[in-house]
Amino acid sequence: MPRSSGTGPRPADRSGSGPYRGLPTASRSGGWRNRLEAATQDGGTVVLTQVLAGIGGVGKTQLAAAYARRAWAESVGVLVWVNAATRDGAVSAYADAALALGLPLADRDDPEKSARAFLARAETTAHR
Repeated sequence: MPRSSGTGPRPADRSGSGPYRGLPTASRSGGWRNRLEAATQDGGTVVLTQVLAGIGGVGKTQLAAAYARRAWAESVGVLVWVNAATRDGAVSAYADAALALGLPLADRDDPEKSARAFLARAETTAHR
């Protein structure tokens, strides 16, 4: 996968020296992490939406990063880290992902179109 700019997907070295090595490590486990992991255990298709909300410093990013790290270690095909604090941030991350994956409808000059192309692929692909 080609290296992309912005917050979209980047190739990672599974040895631990890639760009995801700096993600925080979750220091605690608990209900949320267990529920996220349990949803993926049966090996079938899982469509999971989880919103992590709370005041600063409670571990939201650590939890999300631990889950992302585990998914990457299990050889998930595409991993996109999205800062969804703003709509533009999410659109930009999805657009970068579409471009990095070389999706046919991705358009460098139209982030909205590219983001829609990525989401359509994510909704319809059978690949993890």
